[in-house]
Amino acid sequence: IAPHFDVVIWRSLVNAPDAAEIQAQWRRRVAGAAMVEPPPDPDAQAEYLFTHLTQQRCLLVLDNLESVMGAGTDAGRFPARFHGYTRLIRQFAERAHNSLLLITSREQPQICARLERAGLPLRTVEVAGMRPDASELLLRQSGVSGVSGDLQRLAAYYSGNPLALLLAAEAIHDLFGGAVAEYLQTESGVFDDVRILLDQHFARLGSVEEAIMMWLALAREPVAIQTLAAQISPPISTAAVMGALRSLQRRALVERRGGGFTLQNVVMEYTTDRLVQSLQTEILGAPLHFLANHALVKMRAKEYIRSIQERLILIPLADALVAHAGRVGAVTRLRRLLDDVRGHTAWSSSYAAGNILNVLRSIEGSLHDLDVSGLTVRDLNLRDTHVEHVNFAGATIKDAAFSQQFGHILRISYHPDGGTIAARTGDEEIRIWRTTDGQLTGAFTMPSNLIFPVLYSPDGRLLLAGGAHTDLILCDADSCETRLVLRGHRHRVWDAAFSADGRYLATASADQTVRIWDPQTGPCVHELRGHDHAVMALAVHPDGAGLIPAADDGRTQLWNVHDGTAEDGWTTTPGLRALALHPDGALLATGGTDGALTLWEGTSGRIRAHLPAHAAGVSALAFDATGALLASAGEAGAIRLWDVETTRVRAVLEGHTAAVGHLAFHPHLSQLASAGWDRTLRIWDSQSAQPLMTLYGLRAGVRALAFAPDAQRLYSGSDDGSVYAWPVADFMAGGSGATDRTARDSTPDDLAGLPAAISGVVCTPDQRGLILGCWDNTVRIMDLATRAIVGTARWPLESTWSTAVNATGRWLATGSRIGIVPVWSLPEMRLYQQFEGHSGRVKSVAFHPTLPLLASASADETVRIWDLEGSARHQVLRGHTKSLMAVAYSPDGRFLATAGQDRTIRLWDAATGVHLHTLHGHTNTIFALAFHPHGHLLASAAEDQTIRMWDMDAGAAIPWGRVAPIGSPIWSLAFSHDGRLLASGSSGEHIHLWHVAQGDLLGTVRIPRPYQDVTITDVHGLTAAQRAALRELGATDRMPRHTTHPTGA
Repeated sequence: IAPHFDVVIWRSLVNAPDAAEIQAQWRRRVAGAAMVEPPPDPDAQAEYLFTHLTQQRCLLVLDNLESVMGAGTDAGRFPARFHGYTRLIRQFAERAHNSLLLITSREQPQICARLERAGLPLRTVEVAGMRPDASELLLRQSGVSGVSGDLQRLAAYYSGNPLALLLAAEAIHDLFGGAVAEYLQTESGVFDDVRILLDQHFARLGSVEEAIMMWLALAREPVAIQTLAAQISPPISTAAVMGALRSLQRRALVERRGGGFTLQNVVMEYTTDRLVQSLQTEILGAPLHFLANHALVKMRAKEYIRSIQERLILIPLADALVAHAGRVGAVTRLRRLLDDVRGHTAWSSSYAAGNILNVLRSIEGSLHDLDVSGLTVRDLNLRDTHVEHVNFAGATIKDAAFSQQFGHILRISYHPDGGTIAARTGDEEIRIWRTTDGQLTGAFTMPSNLIFPVLYSPDGRLLLAGGAHTDLILCDADSCETRLVLRGHRHRVWDAAFSADGRYLATASADQTVRIWDPQTGPCVHELRGHDHAVMALAVHPDGAGLIPAADDGRTQLWNVHDGTAEDGWTTTPGLRALALHPDGALLATGGTDGALTLWEGTSGRIRAHLPAHAAGVSALAFDATGALLASAGEAGAIRLWDVETTRVRAVLEGHTAAVGHLAFHPHLSQLASAGWDRTLRIWDSQSAQPLMTLYGLRAGVRALAFAPDAQRLYSGSDDGSVYAWPVADFMAGGSGATDRTARDSTPDDLAGLPAAISGVVCTPDQRGLILGCWDNTVRIMDLATRAIVGTARWPLESTWSTAVNATGRWLATGSRIGIVPVWSLPEMRLYQQFEGHSGRVKSVAFHPTLPLLASASADETVRIWDLEGSARHQVLRGHTKSLMAVAYSPDGRFLATAGQDRTIRLWDAATGVHLHTLHGHTNTIFALAFHPHGHLLASAAEDQTIRMWDMDAGAAIPWGRVAPIGSPIWSLAFSHDGRLLASGSSGEHIHLWHVAQGDLLGTVRIPRPYQDVTITDVHGLTAAQRAALRELGATDRMPRHTTHPTGA
C-alpha cells in the first residue's frame, strides 16, 4: 500500500517512547526541509502537524501499542506518563486530514473503543491467527504429536498465535514428551495466556539461561556471543553461553538477528517486567542476585540504548519503590542496602553499588551525603547530576560517566585514525576525547578567543590551535607541545584546512585575507587578498592545487595555491557561514544566514540545487567520506542529513538546544560528530540517525545579573542554565578583598535549571517575577513566589543573546544571532514586531528610559536606533571598528554608551546620535556596560578581567577599585537600585560585590559546583585527565572529616 501514500513512517513502540517524541519525529518527516519548529504549546504543535497531514497523504504506523498501556485492571488504559497517546489518537479521529494512522496492539485501547462507538472515523479490525491446518503443521514441526483434532483444539485456544503455539509446543515437549493428548487431559488444562506460558518457561531455565535472558532484555538490540559472555557475572565460558543460547533458541525465547541474539518483542516486554519486579523484591529485602549481577544502565552502550534502559528499567524500578515505601522510605532502604553491600565480599565488587546509586539518582535527582569508600562502582551515570559530600575514597570506578567543565564548542576535528576527537571550546581550551568511550585523554589552554579552528594534520602528527590574540599554534598531537607559532593575521581566524598531503595549511580570517603556510617550517607562503569582507570558510580541492574561500558577502573565489593567483569567482547569497567540498571535488555546498543550502557544480559557479534547509540559518556543512551524504546544521540546533544524489532529506537529528557550530564525519565509520553552543558534543550514527554518545560540559560563567529592588537579593543567570537568588549578606561573609582564588562556596536559593545558557535576567516591572532570556531560543517569565514558569515566548529562528524590558513594562526585546531584533508585548508574550537591518549577530539591546526607542548593538560594528511606535526608518550609528558587545542608555536618556571588541567605549548624544567621546583604557574586549542609577557614572567590564568607572560629565575614567585582574574575564554588571552596590559576574563562575563609593571589593561567591566536596582520594580507574576534571568541578583529594552514616536522610 506504500505507493498510495506520499510519506510512510513506521515506528515500533516496544521501547516505550513518549508520545511527544513520536509527534516530533512525524513533524520532521512530513515537513521535510521546510521544517520550522513550532512553539512548545501542544495545540500549536498539533496544528503544525495536521497542516502537513492535510497537504500530503501520509501513512503513520504505530506498532506494539500495548507497550505503552497499563496491565491488570488498567489494561487498555494509558498510564499517566503516556497520556499523550490518548490525546494523539483523539486528534486523528476528530480532526480533518488526508492521512491514515494504523495501530497494531495485542489489546484494544479503551479510547479507540469509545471513539468507534461515537461514530468517528476509526475502525478496529481483529487480525486472525494462522489457519487451523497451518497451526497443526507448525505444532508437528515443533515436535508435538497427536490426532488432528487435539492439535487444532490447542491451536484454537491460542487463536493461531504463532509465538504462543511455539511456546506451548516447547512446554508440551518438555513435560509430556510431545504428547498433546496427555497435556490436554491434565487438571491444569491449557495455559491461560502467553505470559503464563512464559512463567512456565522461566521456571525451567537454568541460571546461565536466565542470566542471558536478563542481559538481552537490558541490551535492547542484538548482541554478539563474545559480548554477551564478557558481560555475564559471575564469568562463564563462551562455550557455556553458546550452549545456553541454543537451548533458548529451541524454546523460541531467543532469536538470531543481524549477527547477534535478541528477544522477540513479547518476550522482551515480559522479561523486562520480570526483571523490574525481581529487582524491587531484592531491594526490599531479598538476597541480591540480579542487582549484583546485571548493570541496569550500561555506560558503554549507545546513547539511545541507555535512554531506553533508563526509561524502561531504572525509572519504573524507582517509581515502584516509591509507590511501595514512599520517597523517604525508598531512599532510606537504598542507603542501608549500600551499607549491606559493603559488608558482603561478593557484592562489594559487583554491579550492586553502581545500580543502587543510579536508582538513588533517579529518585532524588542528585546524590548527597553518602559513603561509597572502598566499593567497586560500575556503570554509574553522573552526567548532568549534582553530587555533594559523597566519599569515593579508595573505591574502584569502572565505566562511569561524569560531567566535564567546558563551555560551548566552537570547532571539532577527528584524528585521521578516528580514535580521538579534538574540540576547541569557547573558554579557550582544547579538549581531546577517545571516540570509543568518550573518555577525556587531554585538555590544555589556548589563550585566544580569536582563533576558532582546531584541526589535525592529515598524518595525525600535528594539531592546529590558537595562541595569544591572532597567533596560530601547531602542536605535537601527542604531547601538545608547541612546534610552530604562525603570525600574520590581524583579526579573528574563522576557518582552516590542510591540503590532502599535508604540505600546506590555509587559514581564513576576518581581516579579509587567506594565508597559506608551510606547516613544517612556519613561514607564510602566500597572502591572498581579493575579498572585501571577512573570509568565513574555505576548502582545499582534492587535487591540492585549488583553494576555495568564501566571504561574508557571499563572494566565493578559486585560487591557485602554487602561485597565489585568483582564477574563477562567483557570488552566493550574502551572510555566508559554511562551505563544504565533495571528496572528489565535483560538488561544492554553501550555506548562510538566509537558511538555504546551495549545491554548486564544482568550481564552475553553476547551481545544481538550491534547497530550503534551516529557517534560522545554516551554520555548518560536511560531506561524509563517501560523498553520498551531506550534513547541514542550523542556528536553531537541528541537523539534516541529505542524500546527495536525490537532494532529499534522509533524516533530521535533534538533541541540541542551541546553535550547532561545527560538523565532522568520522574518517572511516558511519558516524557524525556535532559541536553545540549548548555545551555538548554529540556523536550520531549517520545511517540509523540514532544518537551514540553525548559529552556534556558544565560551565557556569555568569552572563546576567539583576538586583532585587531592596538590594537584599541578587539574581544571577549562568552558562549552565542555572538561575540563583543570592542573599547579599553571603558576600560579606567571605571578607573584604576576596578574589576568584579565595571565593567561598555558598548555598544560594536555586530558582531554576533551564536547558541552555541564560543570556538575560530582568526583574518584571511589578517585581514579582524574573524575565529570563535563554540560548534555546526562548524568553521565560518566572513567578518568584511559586518558581513556576508562567509565560514563554519562543523565537523560532534564533538563540536569544540579550534581553531588555522597557521602563513601563510594555515591551520586551531580544537580540539574536542572525541580526533580527524581535520585540514582544508584555504580559501576553506576543510578538509585537521585529526589526531587520543588521548583517551580524545582535549582542545587546537597550530601551530608552522615557521614549519608545530601542537600541541594538551588533557584530556588524553598528548601533541601530529603532522607533517602536513611529515610522519604519531608523538611525544607524557607526564608528566602532570591530564587533559590538554592549549598549546602554543613561537613566536620564541623555547618553547612549556602546562598547565591544575594539576595546573602546563610545558615548553618543542619545537625541541626535552625535558622537561625544571615545573612552580608552581596557586592553581587551569589553563585554558589559552599566549606568549608575543617578546617571553620573558608567561602569564597564572586560575580558582583561577589570572593571573601570567613568565620569559622564568629564568623559574620562576616574580612580576606582582595583584595575588589577580579578581572575577571569568579566561578563556582566548590575547596580543596586540605590546605587550603593555594584555586582559583577565572571566567566570563571564567580560573582563579585563592590562598594561603589569606596571602590572596595566586599566579597566573592562561586556558583555551586556539581561535585562539591566529593572525595576521590586513592580512587582506582580514573585517568589523570578525569581526576583533574573532577577537581575543577569541586571534587577533592582530601579525606572527609567524618564518615557519613549511610542511612542519613
